[in-house]
Amino acid sequence: MCEEQEIDCAAVKAVSQSHTCVQALPVMTESLDTPPIIYRYCSVDAFHAMLTNKQLWLTSVRHMNDSTEQTHFIEIAKTVLEESRRGPEPESSYARLVVQNLNWMELTAYACCFSKDGDLLSQWRAYADDGTGFAVGFSVAWLKRQRYEYLPKHPLELLEVEYDDDRQRELATTCIRWYLAQVPGQNGIGRQAVSMRTVTQFWVLSAACKHPSFREEKEVRFILAEISDPDSQIEACRKAIGVSPRYHRQSGEQSIPYFKLPFSADAIAEIRLGPKNLAREDRSDLRKFLNANAYDCELIRIEQSQVPYC
Repeated sequence: MCEEQEIDCAAVKAVSQSHTCVQALPVMTESLDTPPIIYRYCSVDAFHAMLTNKQLWLTSVRHMNDSTEQTHFIEIAKTVLEESRRGPEPESSYARLVVQNLNWMELTAYACCFSKDGDLLSQWRAYADDGTGFAVGFSVAWLKRQRYEYLPKHPLELLEVEYDDDRQRELATTCIRWYLAQVPGQNGIGRQAVSMRTVTQFWVLSAACKHPSFREEKEVRFILAEISDPDSQIEACRKAIGVSPRYHRQSGEQSIPYFKLPFSADAIAEIRLGPKNLAREDRSDLRKFLNANAYDCELIRIEQSQVPYC
């Protein structure tokens, strides 16, 4: 299904209506070891633009540097579903409904990516202009507040990325078990609604589950799963917390879709200077920049990378 294609509104409305008649769908829980600050690595130019505009960009995960984004988990989920389809009736018929909706209801996930570690050489090299940039430390408490404002209407999740394939299989299995427990006794519309809620969760999880080779990034993602339905109150909810309409930016020959999410000055808890950052010798210009953009330098810790990279 093309990214721009709209999902059938009646089916999506059924998902919304089903919220009142079924238990909550299980999701990846917030990890107990998530630190209070997570870091967004960026170049000097990106740092100035982000802090001046006070905006985070949630970019389509299909345009990130992992060629198996979303597909890695979806293939695991399909394997679990195929096993359920070979089981006894009526569960096998119910599983077939999820497979049909999974093949049809292809959602695009958008994410802003952070790391739990604010001083990783690989991150400095890849995302902070070879160590000349910054790692901006965002308050997890602030990010969670945005999630709670948005979540009642539509999926917006702050999740640690899962790299373990066995754990990803457990997550897919949990979703299927929830679905099979909810669907008995539902009428046709109810079965479709519960099925599509399960599929929506699959797509959200697919943006938070990656190939094991990316494990060293220790990534945490702020994830928005887009459903194109003007009657679902999604647009109104986005506007209520300031999420923008969808924009596109050009990168080479690609047109990359993204959303803008504004943040307040208190969202920034720390700024870490890259190992080659010129401000490591004199931070006065950095402090002037922060003050000029209404940040309180007394509340933001400024640290120097300890990586001996030059």
